[in-house]
Amino acid sequence: MPFGPPSNPILYSFPSPTDLIHALAEFVIKAQNDAVEKKGKFTLALSGGSLPQQLNGLIGKPGVKWETWHVYYADERAVPLDHEDSNHNLCTTELFSKVPIDPSNIHTINPLLIDQPDGLDDLADTYEQELIREFAMKDSARYPVFDLILLGMGPDGHTASLFPGHSLLSEE
Repeated sequence: MPFGPPSNPILYSFPSPTDLIHALAEFVIKAQNDAVEKKGKFTLALSGGSLPQQLNGLIGKPGVKWETWHVYYADERAVPLDHEDSNHNLCTTELFSKVPIDPSNIHTINPLLIDQPDGLDDLADTYEQELIREFAMKDSARYPVFDLILLGMGPDGHTASLFPGHSLLSEE
């Protein structure tokens, strides 16, 4: 599938964290509404870090259709879901425990696989199969196309557990 040249990035600056939180909530709701109008559901990929806290502007906000949300994690650590290092735990603490989202629409890793002999490979394969079940339709693209992907960026430039200069980035 040919793509045109990438569009120029748009940089938004906000006078305060509160202004950012409100603008982000409006942005997410617009993406949600566009997706729901087109296909009846909203698929979202999230990372951890400070992002879940910045999404708390959605709590109690009119227009959020939690029943349409399907949430995936752009990155997750191989730890139990209630572990302090788990992005799912962070998202649940900061947002999902405070809103009426169906827990079955939050697609997590299978923590039972973590300590198995081939656990990490099985963990990745199982999550990949979940993505395929959700996104592989008759006319689908080769890769999942989410309605919205929200990622943070660490001070070293890493995002979604992709670290600049790491050897894994050159894997084929």
